[in-house]
Parts: sequence; structure tokens; C-alpha cells
Amino acid sequence: MKGRKFLFFLGGGLLIIAGALQYQWRDKALSFHPSFEIERVEKIQFGKASPDSNPPLPQLVTLVKAKQPDASDWRIPDLSNARADEEKIERLLKEIRRSKGRLVGGGPSRFSNFGLQNEEAFQISLFDGNWAPLLTWLLGTKKEGAGTFIREPGSNRVYHVDSNLLEAAGIQGDLAYEKPTYDFWIKEEK
Repeated sequence: MKGRKFLFFLGGGLLIIAGALQYQWRDKALSFHPSFEIERVEKIQFGKASPDSNPPLPQLVTLVKAKQPDASDWRIPDLSNARADEEKIERLLKEIRRSKGRLVGGGPSRFSNFGLQNEEAFQISLFDGNWAPLLTWLLGTKKEGAGTFIREPGSNRVYHVDSNLLEAAGIQGDLAYEKPTYDFWIKEEK
């Protein structure tokens, strides 16, 4: 009789442990949180495919952290190394870093529901000083509340994150037609 009680309690304990592990795995699969160090980011590219060209050509904004002996600031290489607004860049990086999301769907057939087809989505990529990617996300053009739909390139999982990443990147108009511009990023001299 003692042996049966022992097996009963052992079986029950194993079921509880298995359930806890499954719940923990499920929670990780259904939630999303980026992991990168803001200090390592030295290059940012933000773009959108241009539907006017065939094949669609990306319209990219590139921001690079310039290292100088006396200071480190952000520059816009395509505009003769014009100074970029560091406060806006810092805000964008913090919004990305603090983003937490939940799985809302997936599969290529559903990407258009979130504005995440390759030709309609915005893409943001963060790189270190050697152009090694730290993070790349597609940002959906469909809105739900103050958040943003995202997916990683090559992934079928779509997440809704709690941050308005498009607004932090200077995109505020009609998301279907809005394009990234350097105007938002240029530092205004006072």
C-alpha cells in the first residue's frame, strides 16, 4: 500500500512539474521582448519598399553614430554627414528596447491583416559598429490602439507590441502612403 501511495504522489508531482514547464514554454512562445544593448547600437536603418518602382526599391534612412576624439554623436551620411537629432534617436531606441508584445497571429495569408506584407511594411534594423545586425523588425501599417504590429523577417509569427514605434520613427500620416524621410531626423540648430 505504501508503494502505491508513493507512486501516486510521485506521478502527481511529475504532472505538476510538467504542467509548469509547459506553461512557462507557452508563455515564452506567446510573448515577445527584444534583447539588445542600446549602447552597442551604432547604425540604424529605417525604410519602406517603394510601391512605385518595379521591383519595389527600398527607401532607406540611415543614421550612423560618429566617433570623434572629443564627442560621439549621430550623423546622416546621405546628407553630407548632417547632425541627427540624438534625442529622437534615443527615444526610438528606448521605445524598441522597452517593447513588450503578445502573439496575435501568423502565417503569410494573414500578414495583410496587420500591414506586414513585405511591400507595405516598414523595416527597422539596428547594427553594431561592424554592421553586425542586432535587431531587424518589420513594422505593420495597420493600427490597433497605441501599439505596433511587428514580425521578424522570415518569421510567420506576428506580435502586437505596446510601443508606437512608427511614431517614434517619425511616421505619423497615412501609413499606407507615408515614407521615411530625413527631415524628421535632422537636428535643428538653436
